[in-house]
Amino acid sequence: MRLQDHLNRVPSRFLILFVCLTYYLWLIIALLLWPVVLLYGFVLVCPLVWMKWGSMGKDLLVVYANEGDAKEWSDRIFSLVGTRAVVLDYSERAHWPRWSLASQVFGIFGPHPIPESLMRYYLPAVIVLKRNQKPKKFCFGNRKKDREALFVRLRSEL
Repeated sequence: MRLQDHLNRVPSRFLILFVCLTYYLWLIIALLLWPVVLLYGFVLVCPLVWMKWGSMGKDLLVVYANEGDAKEWSDRIFSLVGTRAVVLDYSERAHWPRWSLASQVFGIFGPHPIPESLMRYYLPAVIVLKRNQKPKKFCFGNRKKDREALFVRLRSEL
């Protein structure tokens, strides 16, 4: 109740100014920190993936969803990648260990739809992590136009 009284005393133009300044400040912070996240991914996460997963014979991350059309594409991808992939189920993301290598790779190099609720339209996704190369992302969700050509590109990449 007291907060409402205080807000009623503040002129609306100051509130609008405060909201705008806060928005632009966060935007600037995000733009400044994004290169740090990419640097973290390329300098720390990729070499760790190459060492840990490479010793197990794995160089792919597959993130899938068990929904309609995505299930069909997931089956095609699994038949292609065999045992070379570390697999994550997106519907179980609440149970992913936050600092696990697979969830870090997906968080940095995976698809980033805005808003996040559209992620199901971008899955299944395959992230190829070959040694000493930039990670490559392949998304086979409903939002992709030519998924067959993308599948051929993935097959040639493997």
